[in-house]
Amino acid sequence: MKQEEPKKEDQKQGFFFSDLKDIQLISGITAFSAVVITVIAMLFLPTRVDKTLITYVAIFVSAFILIYYTTPFFYLNTRFMILPDAIFSIAISVTMYALKDFGEFYLIFFLLLIAVDAFSFRLKDFIAVIFIIVTALIFSNIFLAKNFLSFNDLVFRLIIQIYSVTSVAVVMRFFAKEALTERKEKEQIRKLAENTILAIKQLRNLLDNIGNGIFAVDENEQIILTNTSAINILGWRKAVSGRKLYEIMPLYNKDSELVDPVKKVIESKKPFSSSEHLIKKVGEEVKVYINITPILTPGGEAQGAIILFRDITREKALEEQRLEFVAVSSHELRTPLTIIEGYLYFLLNNKDLKYDHQSKVYIEKAHKGCLDLQKLIADLLEVSRVEQNRLKIELEKVNILEIAKEVTEEFKKKTTLKGLDLLLEIKQKKIPSCLADKGRLKEVLVNLVENAIKFTEKGYIKIIVEKEKQAIKVGVLDTGPGIEKEDQKYIFDKFYRVEGWRTRKTRGTGLGLYIAKSIIERFGGKIWVESQVGKGSTFLFTVPLEQKKRKREKSKPQKPAKLEEFVNKL
Repeated sequence: MKQEEPKKEDQKQGFFFSDLKDIQLISGITAFSAVVITVIAMLFLPTRVDKTLITYVAIFVSAFILIYYTTPFFYLNTRFMILPDAIFSIAISVTMYALKDFGEFYLIFFLLLIAVDAFSFRLKDFIAVIFIIVTALIFSNIFLAKNFLSFNDLVFRLIIQIYSVTSVAVVMRFFAKEALTERKEKEQIRKLAENTILAIKQLRNLLDNIGNGIFAVDENEQIILTNTSAINILGWRKAVSGRKLYEIMPLYNKDSELVDPVKKVIESKKPFSSSEHLIKKVGEEVKVYINITPILTPGGEAQGAIILFRDITREKALEEQRLEFVAVSSHELRTPLTIIEGYLYFLLNNKDLKYDHQSKVYIEKAHKGCLDLQKLIADLLEVSRVEQNRLKIELEKVNILEIAKEVTEEFKKKTTLKGLDLLLEIKQKKIPSCLADKGRLKEVLVNLVENAIKFTEKGYIKIIVEKEKQAIKVGVLDTGPGIEKEDQKYIFDKFYRVEGWRTRKTRGTGLGLYIAKSIIERFGGKIWVESQVGKGSTFLFTVPLEQKKRKREKSKPQKPAKLEEFVNKL
């Protein structure tokens, strides 16, 4: 049965420069060279040496070398590692005895054996080998004492030999350790270099396979890194490293004015993103989405930026087509729907027409569905205007209390029929005017009150108006079911509804809050929700005070024309 070779990991464990196979090969070559030298030396040795004994030792060692180093079971097994050194030590000791007064020169083979083992064996195995060699020397000299050496000569000879062996062992082991340390450090450096090169290649491949363009720049906007997509999007054919980013990728805003958002990001240390920028190439304009992130030191200092961008020209074109389709189709639907709604209204309110109760129910449902569809179309048109930035807003001085009172009166009847109370709470005696579009502001408040009525089954709804710093804050509070925290994150998103389509109990498209958010933000305010499940919700929004705008308008004409142009470019 063929003996399996040990795994390389097991062979290397605990050794210095090589695996077990290499170590045994070196030991075998050393031993065989000693045999060859001994055989050659016998031709020149005097007759008083015991050549017969030396011959037997040479034959024995040669046979051992042949058997041991051709049998993997022996030379690849760590349990037999020390066996050759034990055999060679005995052979060297016997040869030294046979050589008599010439045996002193044979000590060099012990030293050679120590040198090889110092670089090959683990410490405990190396100590064992030294012990075997010293023991062999002691027995060899004891035999010599009986023949031709005096006791004093023997002791002196033994001390010199043991000292030579141990001192060489210590020195060689020290150099072996130093060599091993240096080798390990070089190996670590080599592996680190290989891993670094591999990581750089992987990063390079990753960057080049990303569809978005990427630039990395330093604090002076000089390019230090780029990827293939960036070059392809820009159509650049020359080297870009070390050049200024605005030379390679000049950015323009939607008014075709040259801008430098990267500089702003580095100076402000704040990220920036926009889909309103474009790049001008020969014969075309490329609309891009751009995201700029500052690179900060541990101390918080800006040392550059990462610029990620992609071509959204086709996306923008498709979006514009979609918005145009929604606007046109919604507008075209309004005319037939208005006619249908008019005829249904006529049927419901014409006393001359006679029909049974069931028919009246059907006509009422059809009329209600028609009104809902008209509301949906109106919302879609509004969303289209918002996304095309065509929402008409005319800021003016507005008394928000008047709007709140109007809305309260308009919904009194509806809330009473549902068994709810509609309250108006004014926190301060005097509420200043705000800066808004009166019609749009009322639209927002109506939307919030309608939602509150829709979702509240019992209790009350309260409109709260108060002055807060440089704004008017309005809240619509209800005692409805409340909104989960997870839903609150998306409540103002387009088409988002808290109710699932399977469990929906109320009508609606999920567009009202999205439109309300767009209107309030156009005023310069903000809108949010505070809610607790089982306790109700409060939708709040702020609108800037009218005085704030007046101050801005007064200071605006004082700016020189050139300065104003410069600021706009920034």
